[in-house]
Amino acid sequence: MLAQEIIHGIKKPKEGDNVVIKLNMAKAYDRVSWAYTCLVMRKMGFSVFFIEMIWRIMSNNWMLNNLYLNQNYQGFHMEPRGPQINHLSFADDVIIFTSGQRTSIQLIMKTLTTYEQVSNQLINRDKSHFMLPVDSPQGIAEMLNEEAGFTQKDSPINYLGCPLYIGGQRDIYYSHLVDKIAKRISGWQAKMLNFGGRLTIVKHVLHSIPIHTMAAISPPKTTLHYIKRLTADLFWGREKDKKKYHWASWENITFPYDEGGLGVRHLNDICNSLQYKQWWNFRSTNSLWGQFLKAKYCQRANPVVKNFWWDNWLGEGPLAHHTNESNRLNNNTISQYMLNGGWNETMCSQEIGVRPVIWNKPPVNYCKLNTDGSALANPGSIGRGGILRDQAGNLIFAFTVPLGTGFNNQAEVQMESVQCLHTYREANTIADFLAKLSHKKDIPQYFYTLSQLPVPIKGSYFLEKMGMINFRRRKLKRVKKPP
Repeated sequence: MLAQEIIHGIKKPKEGDNVVIKLNMAKAYDRVSWAYTCLVMRKMGFSVFFIEMIWRIMSNNWMLNNLYLNQNYQGFHMEPRGPQINHLSFADDVIIFTSGQRTSIQLIMKTLTTYEQVSNQLINRDKSHFMLPVDSPQGIAEMLNEEAGFTQKDSPINYLGCPLYIGGQRDIYYSHLVDKIAKRISGWQAKMLNFGGRLTIVKHVLHSIPIHTMAAISPPKTTLHYIKRLTADLFWGREKDKKKYHWASWENITFPYDEGGLGVRHLNDICNSLQYKQWWNFRSTNSLWGQFLKAKYCQRANPVVKNFWWDNWLGEGPLAHHTNESNRLNNNTISQYMLNGGWNETMCSQEIGVRPVIWNKPPVNYCKLNTDGSALANPGSIGRGGILRDQAGNLIFAFTVPLGTGFNNQAEVQMESVQCLHTYREANTIADFLAKLSHKKDIPQYFYTLSQLPVPIKGSYFLEKMGMINFRRRKLKRVKKPP
């Protein structure tokens, strides 16, 4: 992730000023001097027991960091307030970031030559290469080939199994990932496997292959779609070199067991969870990657405070669009609106213009029916939706019914032999959604199990069952632009 973030700035301040060099060690594991390895690790303070277990050159043994002490060295263009990085290395996988000046390349090659002499390792110059922006002057490539003996390679280059590219993502950058899965599947196609065996392969073999790449970079949706098609074809099988009919959509198969699925993880969900993990690491740990990102993207504002006011919390736009005091609120923190582990309702209502609302479970031995009507115009297409739940908040019955053409009051009424109480829309989100869904239906539709409910409202169903608070805002003058 850090290497890709650095490469994003390869064209700054202008084409040809920055160079990325990927080193390839000549028979790295055959040429390691074990005595040198033990000596370095002992010098670094590792115990004798640990040294005897580890047989690898540590990644921070390179002398490239000292180049910044040389006044003639100019490094890769980076944010001056952040860390200045000229190389990343893991075992024998090394990538160097530097400027395209001849003196800087000469200093790097001198350092690498010294390392070869000390460590008894050799750099394979025939397989090592460098990457430049497309519009870089040809003289820079010729100079690099002359000074270093490396060849030029177009974007992308691979580092630790992940593609590093200039510009935006392209599906072709991840073709090796799709090919790897396709080759693994081809070994199983001719074997007799029942659905249980195929399911095990999909869950524990095929879906584990792209995890390493997705942990660092989120592949394009098209790549994930190709992988999904390959795994689905394997699961349903082939007959006489033809694909068998898919009796259920892959989205339904990826539901948990208790919702009618087979427990296969959806690749999009895996990507999202790994992105959340990256965000958590960024916020909770002090890493070189985090320092670089904060210097590059978070110079003027804390990312959490800024997002609190300009993210879409209400589903109707940022909070700043619904308050008249956004200039002052931009400097506040979330903790100022919390009280005893929950939201400070008085402060939220007065300053932000929202009030907490919640769906309450019915009393013991009672059921609660939430309904709502919807009208696209007055008069216009009208419909009704509702959901019946027991004392624990569990689904009993839900429905969405188109009512043809009429007025909004006609959609709201027509309930018989029930006690009607008004509630805010924010505490009636499921019925509101089902009422709006009726405009897309020609006949009534009924739901009896959780798995039958439309996917967009399942989240609201669980949140209401857990007793989570929602917010209702009062209408204020819109603030169209951030201050």
